[in-house]
Amino acid sequence: EWAKENGLQDDPERTVKLYDEARRRWGHLITRHISEIVVLTLRRWK
Repeated sequence: EWAKENGLQDDPERTVKLYDEARRRWGHLITRHISEIVVLTLRRWK
């Protein structure tokens, strides 16, 4: 549905590129955030 509204269905390659870019950009931040939480949690349990 979302893809249809934004006219991305016509250009799946562009959609994949946008998705990859977002995943690279946000994936890095999310991964860092999760690792920080893990470190804090481990410190608390020690």
